[in-house]
Amino acid sequence: MKNPKQRMRYTDAELGLMKALFSDNLELLYIIRKHMFQFGLTSSEKDTLLGLSKEVKGLLRKTFLPELDSEAPLFQLTNLNVALGSDIKGFSPDGAEFFIRAKELEIEYLDQQLRILEGEKVKESIQFSDWSITKGKKAEQAYIEILAWNWMLSFIDSNIQQVKILGGTKEETVEQTKERLARDSSK
Repeated sequence: MKNPKQRMRYTDAELGLMKALFSDNLELLYIIRKHMFQFGLTSSEKDTLLGLSKEVKGLLRKTFLPELDSEAPLFQLTNLNVALGSDIKGFSPDGAEFFIRAKELEIEYLDQQLRILEGEKVKESIQFSDWSITKGKKAEQAYIEILAWNWMLSFIDSNIQQVKILGGTKEETVEQTKERLARDSSK
């Protein structure tokens, strides 16, 4: 491990980046949220996203589409498939199939939105708003998309909130933010 005292999956540098960019900057968080849900962006909002640095875009990828990291502190390994554990526990493979397919769809969607955010020319082939429309779809497909839609509503907002909390306030140093988070987690 690079820093044996590190207690969270974000490094001090990443926390500093969150603090510099997101503390007291709710507007930017809303713009990112709008992008992740494919809500319409103004040209100014699009320019804001295009102006984000490679480091910020990497941090957003780490937040929304985390990969297993051998350097992560204990109990900080995460991946979107981890959530499947509780969803499919006790199911047969046939019973778990729809949850697995929904998770695959969620991951594809997040990757699509992040690739667009990173500046890659990607066709938005997966439309978030289509998932809530069940009329005219086979029951299995409607079920998969509703599962993905409901999960995504919670997932994106909770990760935006996490960035907001980790960003703290401009008055807090990174060390003070870490101390506050440690105090809050022990309550």
